[in-house]
Amino acid sequence: MTRKKQRSRKDRKRARSRQKGWGRWLHVVIPILAALLVGLGGGWLFARRGDTGPTEAEIKLASVSQLPEKVRRAPPVVQEAYRFAIVNAEILEKIPCYCGCGSMGHKSDLDCFIQDFNPDGSIVFGYHALE
Repeated sequence: MTRKKQRSRKDRKRARSRQKGWGRWLHVVIPILAALLVGLGGGWLFARRGDTGPTEAEIKLASVSQLPEKVRRAPPVVQEAYRFAIVNAEILEKIPCYCGCGSMGHKSDLDCFIQDFNPDGSIVFGYHALE
């Protein structure tokens, strides 16, 4: 009987060592598989996002030379707003102004930048956006 006990002890040790080896393998493989799945999922989502609209380089802006001197002395972000208004007047006409200048007769965002377009193509600038 002692041999059977010894054999069963040896068999149990072998079984345990096999389990430990399998467990070690799973501890390595499962995180790798998880990272791979997350990476593939993220790549799939990135590829499916499609066109998100124009980038900064695709937005039309008028040249700085079209700005009056008073606007050229303004901070760059204000200059960009005026440059955008010159080229994209039809867009700004459709956006209501929320800055509280309705009492000044403004009907749209365009009125904050441009008072009028003359028949000869010249622009009468408004300076409300500078204030």
